[in-house]
Amino acid sequence: MLKHLTKADVHATIEAAEKSNSAHPPGELGSPLEEARERRSRPDPEGDILKAAIKKLSPDAKVELVALMWLGRGDVEGSFADHLRQAQRDSHPVGYIVAKSPALPIYLREGLKKLAGQGRSGPSKV
Repeated sequence: MLKHLTKADVHATIEAAEKSNSAHPPGELGSPLEEARERRSRPDPEGDILKAAIKKLSPDAKVELVALMWLGRGDVEGSFADHLRQAQRDSHPVGYIVAKSPALPIYLREGLKKLAGQGRSGPSKV
């Protein structure tokens, strides 16, 4: 169950990630190292919006965002509560979440679906 992170926060993060992704679509084979370094030195208003959306969250909401992202990613079995306990033990700066931006909308949407499903079969609810 989300206690500190709202659905509006999740959807704002998804929207900001999608804007950032549309401004920086990946190349067919990814970006060469030189291009990535050059891009880091340029202004990035869309990326700044994503960073701001995450930075405005409380520390507890950021932990829930990471747990939701992991739940949606699905590469590790476990409930939202399992992912939340792990996220509480680890430190996840804003940059960790922003680095996931290409797939972040997918992870968060899938995490919300899974969380809603866990709510029907157990005590967790969105």
